[in-house]
Amino acid sequence: MGAYYVNCFLFLLLTCLACVEGSKEPPIIVEHPIDVIVPKGAPATLNCAARGVNVSFTWYRNGERVITNKDQAHSHRILLDSGSLFLLKTNIGKNNKDGDAGNYFCKAKNNFGEAKSNEGSLKIAMLGDEFRVRPRTTMSLAGSRAILECSSPLGFPEPVVSWRKNEKEFSLNDNARATLDPTGNLIFSPVEYSDSGTYQCVSINMVGERVSSPARLSVYEKPQFIKKPEDVTSELGGSILFNCTVGGEPQPQVYWTKKGDQMPVARAFIARDNKGLRIENIQKSDEGEYVCHARNPTGSIETSARLRVQVLPSFEISPISQEVMLGGQAVFHCVPNGQPAPASFWSKSGDQNMFFPGYVSADSRVSVQHNGTLIIKNIKSEDGGSYTCAAMNSAGSALSKAKLTVLNSAQPINFPPIIEKLPQNQTVAVGMRMKMKCTTKSETNGMAVWEHNGKEIDMTRLGLRQIDDGSLIINSVKSEDQGVYTCTLTSAGGRTQFSSILKVEEKGDFKETKVIGDLETTLYEPGKPVLVEVTDSEIELEWTPPTVNETAVLSYTIEYYSPQSNKTWITLSEFIKGTKFRAKNLKPSSEYVFFVRARSENGLGLPSLLSSTIKTKEVLGDISATDIENINTRLSSEQIINLKEARTLNATAIHLFWTVRKYRDIVDGFYVKWRGPSQNNSQRSVLIRGANDNDCIVNELQAFTNYKFFIIPFKGSVQGVPSNSMEGLTAEAAPSLPPLEVRVRMLNLTSVRVSWKPPPLEGLNGILKGFQIEIVGEGNKYNRNISTKERAASVTLFHLTPLMTYRISVAARTNAGIGVFHPVEIIKMNTETLEQHRELYGETSSPILALLRQPWFLVLLTVLGWIVLIAIAVFLFMRYKRNSSGIKKRNGSFIKINDGSIHVGQNTLWDQGGTVHLGRLPPGNRTIMSQPFISGSPAGREMHEYAMGGQDGVYHYAQAPGDNYSSKFQDDPSPYATTTIVMSNDSAAFRNDGTILRPPPSNTIPHNPPFGIETEIERINDKYIERATNRRRNNPSPPQNPSYGHRLKNTIGSTLPRSPPKQTLFDFIPPPPMNPPPLLNNIAADRYEEARRAADGAISRTAAARLQKSKNADELSQRSSLLSDEDEELQSLHDGPLTSTHKKMPRMGISATFLNSND
Repeated sequence: MGAYYVNCFLFLLLTCLACVEGSKEPPIIVEHPIDVIVPKGAPATLNCAARGVNVSFTWYRNGERVITNKDQAHSHRILLDSGSLFLLKTNIGKNNKDGDAGNYFCKAKNNFGEAKSNEGSLKIAMLGDEFRVRPRTTMSLAGSRAILECSSPLGFPEPVVSWRKNEKEFSLNDNARATLDPTGNLIFSPVEYSDSGTYQCVSINMVGERVSSPARLSVYEKPQFIKKPEDVTSELGGSILFNCTVGGEPQPQVYWTKKGDQMPVARAFIARDNKGLRIENIQKSDEGEYVCHARNPTGSIETSARLRVQVLPSFEISPISQEVMLGGQAVFHCVPNGQPAPASFWSKSGDQNMFFPGYVSADSRVSVQHNGTLIIKNIKSEDGGSYTCAAMNSAGSALSKAKLTVLNSAQPINFPPIIEKLPQNQTVAVGMRMKMKCTTKSETNGMAVWEHNGKEIDMTRLGLRQIDDGSLIINSVKSEDQGVYTCTLTSAGGRTQFSSILKVEEKGDFKETKVIGDLETTLYEPGKPVLVEVTDSEIELEWTPPTVNETAVLSYTIEYYSPQSNKTWITLSEFIKGTKFRAKNLKPSSEYVFFVRARSENGLGLPSLLSSTIKTKEVLGDISATDIENINTRLSSEQIINLKEARTLNATAIHLFWTVRKYRDIVDGFYVKWRGPSQNNSQRSVLIRGANDNDCIVNELQAFTNYKFFIIPFKGSVQGVPSNSMEGLTAEAAPSLPPLEVRVRMLNLTSVRVSWKPPPLEGLNGILKGFQIEIVGEGNKYNRNISTKERAASVTLFHLTPLMTYRISVAARTNAGIGVFHPVEIIKMNTETLEQHRELYGETSSPILALLRQPWFLVLLTVLGWIVLIAIAVFLFMRYKRNSSGIKKRNGSFIKINDGSIHVGQNTLWDQGGTVHLGRLPPGNRTIMSQPFISGSPAGREMHEYAMGGQDGVYHYAQAPGDNYSSKFQDDPSPYATTTIVMSNDSAAFRNDGTILRPPPSNTIPHNPPFGIETEIERINDKYIERATNRRRNNPSPPQNPSYGHRLKNTIGSTLPRSPPKQTLFDFIPPPPMNPPPLLNNIAADRYEEARRAADGAISRTAAARLQKSKNADELSQRSSLLSDEDEELQSLHDGPLTSTHKKMPRMGISATFLNSND
């Protein structure tokens, strides 16, 4: 037990000793300060903790000890017992010296040592009140790029920029066209009108937010037509409205004009709702093109529509009824008018045919002149009746009728001849006798005329004759007599013909003569046809059978003749069973005569007696005369059909639509009529029975052809007023005809040229779009298919295979497709074919021509041509480089300095003899010194005041080329005389005493010239003055002294003697005003001594120059020059910008002559 307590005591003792030894260790930092960001004025804590005994803490900021409350009781920096630093209120301080921001660390210290923590930064967040760049009101064009600029206030951390639109948050996710660049600018690309609004830039960080003042984004849209006006057609006196709806921002201003004419006065108004144009009480003069204009600040647009005024047709001259003797002539005049110009035609009552201008009947008796006049010559009884002149256009139609009465028309009808015994088909043997009968009852029909296979028979031929009754006899038939024989009889009433066939066989094959319809077996005539019933278009007849051999009758054939429609007998029907027949589709109010023949196994028999003359009625049914007149009046008084649309279906069909305005109850149907191109007088029609029909499809039309359609209502034989006309264009089709004059020409063994001409217009069937050429070789890999444009007239085929046969065909092409190919041209690529083509096209087999046609030779020529062009280009370039380097070597130096006052005015005016030139020398003056100087006088000073430029002077010196004299005076690098050519207009040019107001040059002007120059100047001046005196009588220009330049040391120019300067002067001097001061009468040369005296108290004398063109080349040698004599350099100095032309040049002194007044 005692041992246990002893052990515990020892353990406690050891533990205490260990604690005493541990307390002697230095502090250990267990918590380091971290980076802290706080708003300005907010409290902040920087933590720091250490482990150790009796640890004290000290804080440092940016390496300097921090004064805390431990040091100053009222300090806002409080050091906590835990070691942390607590800042009651952070501040920035003045110049960031007394502020709290910085890098902090703490030191923990006790008696045994110290420890330093890691650094932690304290940053004070701030956000300025003012935006560096505020959004500004912006106007942009829709579709362009719009930028709303914004640069947030200074702040830390960096503020985040967002935007508000119309005081609501603007989300970029809702607008794919809006982006925000890193600087905060809001970009719309492209901008739209919906983006318009008031925007504010918002800048946010932990301090708070700043909102900019509002800025307006106005998006303008260019004017655009929402609804364009369309062409309008109106009747006279009507009202129309041209719609013109325009959009844009701002709303465009809309106004109207009439192209080439004034707007209708007091009848044209702009509608407020859609800015359309309304025109009331339309007049013919209103027709034209009307233009709708729209404009706003972004631009202007315009569009137009045409007003077409329709005027119903009327007759300026109407036809007048006439009574004309038989055989006379009738003339009916008809002149319609309207807008558009109406088309007119004539028709006869009861006849569906129409006679358009240019019509001529088959017998040339009836014709219509191009002015619409109807002429009927050699009038016959059937010409009598009612004639109607119809006029129609797109507005409507009108009728005017006149009646033709034929006097003494009660004459017997002259019938065409009737063949009593018809020629029969026969088969005979060679050498036999043949007789074909063709007899008639009438003795006034003349002799029959026979034709063999369409050619009239020569009756003088041996063995052939015609007997008195008209029959043809061949005594000995030959094999060439076989064929078709036609017998023709002619009389005053017309003509009749009938054909039969003769077959000739060899005697060995012939057994017996075969004659169909021999006289002995021919049936006798039936009984006379008798009328049973007649209507306006039908006649019913009956007759009795032949009295002999009635049982042999198989059927009957009936023929008729009408004086109003034909001049021969027309077979109405064949193989009629029975003895009654009803003829249909006859013309109303027309006369008809009939006869009948019986048919047996042997053919047709003898004709019956002629029926009585039967006349069809005027109208269908049992309508009374009063009703007929009433119907005629109603249908002919006004237009009851309105044609609405002609819709194209395809290349051969057009669908017509119409409406019936009134009188549908009395209309039996419609005649749909149409007419093709104007050069074709033919017209066609289709009959539609049924008044309830309102449309019709017209087929079998020509492709890509314009037709004019109209509709005529009818009741029985009474026709009404035609509808308005309407044009319709059929669709395109592939060409129906091949190209013309297709030629295949062999050029060499591998090349062929194919040429052609387009198909005729009537077979083109559309708009020509090109041609298709097919080349077919011996195998698919040799085939080609080439398409060309419409203007192509030939193609050349290269790289064909020698000795191969090609088939070449060409076809035209329209929008509808490829048309008919031309017959295939076959060509074999061999030497024989080549020689044939050369002979055919007049070519020789010259070796030179053959060489020129070889492809490799053509390629060689092309390559050689390019080589020559490249060589010429290289030569010219090397020559240019050589000349340019030579010019650079000869050119003098030129620099910008600050101690002169020569002003180059590029935008000033040059005056030459009353002509003003802007920024250039006057035409024809290659040197500035072409005109005399004026200086050193009041007049000269006044001239300088006029000539001062509008900007500060640009000062330059120019190096004059050296000469033999300049090499003697090289020791003084500063100028000994300067000249103020043009001064700035910012200050006055002179004082009252004539001295310059500008500051002196930086380099002092010597009081004396270089040694020896006075003697040289006097000698040279005397020489030039003497030469000028000798020419003074012929030269109105005042004398001038030459100037000399001396070379500076250390200049770029050569030290070798220089040639004398040529007569040029670098001086872009503006001219005096339009009324410059007068030139002084006496102008003398200035001396250097005078210049030195005038320079007392002044730096330089100001001179003004007036340019005048030199007339004499010798006089040019007297003028002084300030530049090199190279024209290229002078031109570059005149035209080029100062900054590029006048740099990197050494300074050099110059001597300029003065022209002083003698007073």
